[in-house]
Amino acid sequence: MVIEMRLTEISEDQTVRLVDIHLPGEQKRRLMHVGFYEGIRIRFIRRAPMGDPSIYEVCGNAIILRKADAQHIEVEVDV
Repeated sequence: MVIEMRLTEISEDQTVRLVDIHLPGEQKRRLMHVGFYEGIRIRFIRRAPMGDPSIYEVCGNAIILRKADAQHIEVEVDV
């Protein structure tokens, strides 16, 4: 069973698979340049003390994303 959700909804240390990025052209290209593309595995590392931004691991790299961007990234979790 697969559950689809937004990147902002996953738990710390959870790994998910990217389904789609629902952002306009330049913002989507920026994310793709740092490794966010369909099918890639993303691990949520931790959230900043005030709740924003959050740190994710993509292709072995730590990527920092603000909630405003992460909420537009659709992911799926294998259950």
